[in-house]
Amino acid sequence: MSVFLSQDDSSLTNLNLAGNELIDSSFSTLARCLPLCPSMVSVDLSWNPAVTSAGLHSILSTQRPLTYLDLQGCQVSGPWDSCSLDDLSDQVQDLWLCSQMLNKLDCEALQQIWGQRRPGGCFLSRDAKCLLTTAPLL
Repeated sequence: MSVFLSQDDSSLTNLNLAGNELIDSSFSTLARCLPLCPSMVSVDLSWNPAVTSAGLHSILSTQRPLTYLDLQGCQVSGPWDSCSLDDLSDQVQDLWLCSQMLNKLDCEALQQIWGQRRPGGCFLSRDAKCLLTTAPLL
């Protein structure tokens, strides 16, 4: 994957690795590749249930902005530290989370930082599902 993403002529904008039985170390590998592919704006990593918050932290550590990040079906949850929340709100425009591990406090923390850092954006939450977007919903 790193060879493909680091090619000078790579114009890949969307990467879908949903349901590929990825683990946190797979996210670490992807995180090292993201800065090498500046055209990438959308990453779907959903339905990889072995991935935890450690995988999300790997992605955020790149400081690489994304238009869309889908982590539905991954085991991402808090507690969130302020750096993680700041990185998340700064780097991701549209975030989809749906995790059995996500609790009410996690959702409240996400909603608070999203409202502060993304005025005009939208936060929807129900049970263990969260949709955070900078675009107003119609």
